[in-house]
Amino acid sequence: MPNVDTTQPAGSRRRESSMPPVLKQLIGRQPDARALVAAIADALGSSITVEDADGRVLYGDGLAGPDNVRVPVTHQEARVGWVAGPPHARTIAALLDHLVARDAEKKALGAEVLHLYREINLIYSFSEKLAALLELERVARLTLDEARHVIVATDGVLLLLDEDADTLTAVAGFGDELPTLDGLRRGHGIVGAVAASGVGEVVNDVALDARRAREHTKVRGLICAPLKVGERTIGVLALGSTDPMPYTAAELKLLTTLALQTATAIVHKHFVTIGEPPLTGSAAAEVSEAAAMLHPSSAVAPYVTVSVGVSAMLPDVASAPETLFDAADRALYVAKARGRNCVVSRHDDLPDVA
Repeated sequence: MPNVDTTQPAGSRRRESSMPPVLKQLIGRQPDARALVAAIADALGSSITVEDADGRVLYGDGLAGPDNVRVPVTHQEARVGWVAGPPHARTIAALLDHLVARDAEKKALGAEVLHLYREINLIYSFSEKLAALLELERVARLTLDEARHVIVATDGVLLLLDEDADTLTAVAGFGDELPTLDGLRRGHGIVGAVAASGVGEVVNDVALDARRAREHTKVRGLICAPLKVGERTIGVLALGSTDPMPYTAAELKLLTTLALQTATAIVHKHFVTIGEPPLTGSAAAEVSEAAAMLHPSSAVAPYVTVSVGVSAMLPDVASAPETLFDAADRALYVAKARGRNCVVSRHDDLPDVA
C-alpha cells in the first residue's frame, strides 16, 4: 500500500477543495505544463501519476509501486490534487503548486481588468441616462435600477438627508424591508452611521450588528454608499438582501461610483431645473453658498463664491454684440474689485477697472 505524505504545519488542517478543477484545467488544457511535468519526471527517472482532488488520474498510468508516496498539490490551503510516485514525486508536487498559483494569478488579473471595464462602461452609460432626467424621483429610481442590475439585491432605497433635522427620508425604493424603514436619523442605525461618517460599508450579517435600526429584520446582507458632493454627505444609497449575500469590496466600489454621480446630479437638479426662470446673480451666489464647495485657501470665504457682472441693452441697427459683452465684462471686474462674492450691473457711471 502506498505511503501518503501528509506533512503540514503543526496545528493546521488542509481543507478539501471547493474550487473549480484547476489542476485538471492546468494539465489537460495547457500543453506546456503537461510537457514540463513529463520532462522533469523523465529527468528524475521517475514514473509518476497526477490525480485531481477526487483521485481521478490526469497524468500517468495510475499504477502504485511498493515505495510510492502520495503528495498533495495545494493552493491557498486547499487540496486541489495529488502526485503519486517514488519520493521524487514531491518535486513534481512542488512544481504543480507553483504552476497552479501562477495560473490563479493570471485569472485574477483577467477578472480585475474585466471589472474595471465594467465600471468604466457603467459610469459612461449611467451619466448619459442621468443627463436626460429632470425629476428627483426619476433620478433616484434610475440609480436603484442601475444598482440592482450590477449588484444582486432584494431591497434597495435612496434616502436624502435633512441636515437641519438630521433625518433621512426615502425618495425611492424597492423590496419589502429597506423602503419601510422609518424614523432614520444621521448617526442612528447602520444606514445612519454611513450618513454620519460619509464612508460606505458592507455588513454581511445584519443580525449580528448592534447598530441595526430594526430589532427584527429579514435583511441578511447590507451594502451602503454615501451620496456625497465634495466633503458634504446629502444622503445614502443602500442595497440589501433577505437571502444570505456576501457583498464584496468590489461591489461597494461600484455602488459608491453610482452614488457619487447621483449626488452630483441631485444637487444640480435641485438648484437648477429646466423650465424655471434662469438664476439671477444673487441666486447664483446663494446656490454656491448652499452647495458649500470648500475653498480653504480663499481670502474671501471658506467656500467657493460667485462674482457676477450683468449688463442689458436695447439694440438698434448700429448696435454690436461686442458692446453688450464688454459692458458685462467690465461689470464683472468691478464686482471682483469690490471684494468678490457680489453682483454688479453695468451702468455708464461705473469706473473702468483694468
